[in-house]
Amino acid sequence: MTLTRKVQENRISYTVNNSRKFIPQYQLNINAINRCIDFAYAMSFGAQGEHRANRSGGRKVRSNGEIFCDAFNGKLGEFAIHQYLANQNIYLHEPDLEVYGRGRWDDTDFLYNGYHLSVKTTKHIGNLLLLERDDWDQNGHYIPNYESPSGGRYDAIILVRVDSDIVKLFKNNKKYYNNVITRNELDAMLNNFSCSFDIPGYADLASLQQIITNNQIIEQGSYLGQYTRMDATNYYIQSGNLTPISHLIHQLGETVTGTSKTNK
Repeated sequence: MTLTRKVQENRISYTVNNSRKFIPQYQLNINAINRCIDFAYAMSFGAQGEHRANRSGGRKVRSNGEIFCDAFNGKLGEFAIHQYLANQNIYLHEPDLEVYGRGRWDDTDFLYNGYHLSVKTTKHIGNLLLLERDDWDQNGHYIPNYESPSGGRYDAIILVRVDSDIVKLFKNNKKYYNNVITRNELDAMLNNFSCSFDIPGYADLASLQQIITNNQIIEQGSYLGQYTRMDATNYYIQSGNLTPISHLIHQLGETVTGTSKTNK
């Protein structure tokens, strides 16, 4: 299902019409949160690694505050999936916390018995799985990972919603657009930080290929809702069109018994 598209006075806007309500069923453990803080600080203010200052096809150059929030929320989502699947007796390697420099990043968020799994994280009010168009080819492969063992192919892209309010917290403390924050300042801001999450579903490779073939996009410069202007063109899938995570649990469970994919 496509978003509702409206054109008025040279302004293009999109509205979600097939959403899933956020249900904060799960709480991320504090050890995972602290490790996400360490990682995001190193990749931003700590200058030990480097995230792209702008998105693929995007124009906006991000501050270290923005990079921290993006890296933090993204890693929270990975730990959320790791924790959730462990509770389903599916045990993955821990999320990659290596601090990479420019031009290097982790290949696949998780690999389980031949299944390449990617995790995309959004805030709790989000209802879209967004994928920057310039990062994906017509076969649904992730272009930056062509030379990796996965070849850029993901069997499932899982959407996680986190109720972290990290962006609001940074903005309230006037740190969101900062490039310098001491670790003591950061720790004071994040004292007693907690995070709940839910998993509205996932998209398999066939679903991804379909939206690419259909050119299902939100254009750069258009608006999502009333206020959010898109910095880059993105493919999208609405949360209500995602496959429930229970289906993926079943598939991954089958790999253990050998009735589905075999190990690579």
